[in-house]
Amino acid sequence: GAVLLLRCLCEELLLVCLGLGLAAPAEAHHRALFRHAKLFVRHSAAKQRKRDDVHRLLLNTLPEPIAREIGGIMIGGGSVEVAHRYAGVTVLQADLSGYTALS
Repeated sequence: GAVLLLRCLCEELLLVCLGLGLAAPAEAHHRALFRHAKLFVRHSAAKQRKRDDVHRLLLNTLPEPIAREIGGIMIGGGSVEVAHRYAGVTVLQADLSGYTALS
């Protein structure tokens, strides 16, 4: 009886160790995947914030239809020529240093 019980306990212990040996690498792999997913979400959110900042800057400096056209090109990754012709018009875009403090 005691020998049989000891043998069963040894078999159970062997199976538990084998299970742990197989489960540990899988657990480590899943943890690594989770860390990568968290980084992906964090980087995606940072990219979206930057896109929003650029879009807001475009809207502050250009007419809305032009800003939206340029913004659509930036999001889509395309390279479409954004040029409009107006007869007898000159456009000057300038950044005045210190203007914000004065306004």
